Amino acid sequence: MKGEEEQAKRFSSRLKALRNEQGFSQENLAKVLDVDSSTIAKYEGGMMFPKMSKVLTLAQTFNVSIDYLLGRSSARNNPEWYEKLPPEIQEMVCEHNLKYLEVGLIAKAKGWDKEAIEELTSAIERLSKRREGNGKETTKTT
Repeated sequence: MKGEEEQAKRFSSRLKALRNEQGFSQENLAKVLDVDSSTIAKYEGGMMFPKMSKVLTLAQTFNVSIDYLLGRSSARNNPEWYEKLPPEIQEMVCEHNLKYLEVGLIAKAKGWDKEAIEELTSAIERLSKRREGNGKETTKTT
């Protein structure tokens, strides 16, 4: 829980700094996100955290990486390959905290739909849990 609070604090600080740096009022930014200006104040005050789709819109609006906006990186911009991903895949990668970047790249190359991406992501999560639980992956032998 403490990590989530720290991330929310970094996000609110970065959001306010970027908004001021680029000359947006809370009202103008609210229009971009299609929310009330009080919602922007709550984001900046650390009282509310936006949906990932709003985080993606904010990152695009300010031309920074999502990791930068969330305070997880000091690099302001996304790598070139990330920018080439379709928006729906970018959003899915964000929802999974960029852990499964490979999923997005595979999906783009193969032309997979959202269901296939979610299936692959679930398989990766199951494998990760199994490996963490055992310290190593086990295989059955017959």
